[in-house]
Amino acid sequence: MIVNCENCSAALQIDENKAPTDRFTIRCPKCQNLVRVVIPKAGNAAPQVEKKPAANPQTQFETAESSPFDAQNAAPATPATGDAKPNANADLAALLSALMQQSQGAVMPNKTVLSFAHKRVAVCLEPDASAKLSRLLAESGYQPLVLENPTQVSEKIRDRELDILVFASNFSVRFNGAAVIQQLLLSLNPTERRRLFVVSIEDALQTYNTQEAFLRNVNLIVNKVDLPHLPSVLYRSLREYNDLYRFFNQALAEVV
Repeated sequence: MIVNCENCSAALQIDENKAPTDRFTIRCPKCQNLVRVVIPKAGNAAPQVEKKPAANPQTQFETAESSPFDAQNAAPATPATGDAKPNANADLAALLSALMQQSQGAVMPNKTVLSFAHKRVAVCLEPDASAKLSRLLAESGYQPLVLENPTQVSEKIRDRELDILVFASNFSVRFNGAAVIQQLLLSLNPTERRRLFVVSIEDALQTYNTQEAFLRNVNLIVNKVDLPHLPSVLYRSLREYNDLYRFFNQALAEVV
């Protein structure tokens, strides 16, 4: 049985002996898209791919519940070729092994804006939220530092002791903490600003709202309901941030 991925149009060969008799879900090994296959009741009818509704580009951080995967009913899938092997699991294992070897042998850029190891994170929220978030970040390998007022934030930025700054509008309300932080960010020169990854915690805005992040002079917006997922959100955003500046850093290193 052969079906086509509606995302990348890759042809997927499925072992009919292992596939369910009505409908099931497989993951495309090429683009990792979930393909929902519906088997018609007619004996000789071709299988159909159930199309998913278009994703909203402003969707918040997506959890596992929003894209379920039925592991029990899912049939193994591999790209269909003229010499397709009957054992799809063996092909998938070989593909994963090749990807791992390629990843280990990849050459990393000369210097990135932010490293993934020992990330120093300033947590600037209200006291209870700061304590909870700092524990979560510490469990994920970050080095959280809970700050209490904008003066401490200014000192840490000036001394280059921060990699990531997480703040909310209710930080140090007595001293207008959020407004002072915004002024600090505007006062940084471009080189200093690129060294600092700034995350704004919002009540109403969606996570990954890039337009509002640009207007607010921050790198990332995270809705407060997604705070339990902040380590995963940060990992994805830092990776994209480093990729964005990879060639810039390489060119800058050659000039300097």
